[in-house]
Amino acid sequence: MKRLQTVLVFLIRDEHILLARKKRGHGLGKLNGAGGKLEPGETPTAAAEREVHEELGVYVDELQEVAMLHFTQEPKIDAYSDEDCTVYLCRSWASEPTESDELEPFWFPLGSIPYDRMWVDDQYWLPLVLAGKHLEASFMFDGSLTLVDHTITELNV
Repeated sequence: MKRLQTVLVFLIRDEHILLARKKRGHGLGKLNGAGGKLEPGETPTAAAEREVHEELGVYVDELQEVAMLHFTQEPKIDAYSDEDCTVYLCRSWASEPTESDELEPFWFPLGSIPYDRMWVDDQYWLPLVLAGKHLEASFMFDGSLTLVDHTITELNV
């Protein structure tokens, strides 16, 4: 089975990060960045630009690719059970982020990120990319979405 290709974008401004509450679909109720699945023939960067605009009404000026995350879930539940996610940080964009039918955005200080309201894996890799690291990481979940194993490799970029 082919692995699902997704993207995730975090907006950063004035020592704050934009996290958005997911209002529907995969991750309902969790805080996360904007993102989603690649469309056929779309590059990860093009998908990231499209998703940020669709979900937050923002046109990004520049995206910084910071991580490749690999998610596996056993037993398989849905398409997200085998997922590769390209993660970007963005520090420059046009217009203010606004709520959509998909996301409700909130700004949080970088020192007070509410990891208890996010996916459990975020606490392991997000602080590293916010500290300027580039990385590749793998996360294994069981059928109840409990994290059972993970590896993180810092990349020299």
